[in-house]
Amino acid sequence: MTVHPSTSAIRVVVKKVFKALSVLGIYTHPKGKWIGDCLCCGSSEISAIFGTHERYWGYAFWHQQDDDSFKHSGELMIFYGARLDDEKTGLLIGDLLKKAFKAEGLLVDWDGTIGSRILVKEKVVQVIESTLKVEDKKREKVPTA
Repeated sequence: MTVHPSTSAIRVVVKKVFKALSVLGIYTHPKGKWIGDCLCCGSSEISAIFGTHERYWGYAFWHQQDDDSFKHSGELMIFYGARLDDEKTGLLIGDLLKKAFKAEGLLVDWDGTIGSRILVKEKVVQVIESTLKVEDKKREKVPTA
């Protein structure tokens, strides 16, 4: 299967946003990667981290199944929440994510409720530009007779 052309650009933005959130006390993977194979496993890993790191008051992550889907769709689902499952704090983290991703030029789909994940993707113009760059690279590799 072909990897969606916008995944690399989105990963760069996600790593940047996650790094900034980590400084604020929101746990994210230190290398901006997925956590756990599925939502249950990722949540278990977050719980274990909270047990040993008191400085974190929230979290944001995606899991391996999300990453597999992301590679083909170009859309990444982010799970987030508060350390103590406090809805008000969880919504604050969701809002921080939404604003940070939008500030970095990504489209964000989130209904503003604690039970929904945040979807990030590139704007259509960015996807077209990314696709054209991939096509240009393919043409450069084609030998001429």
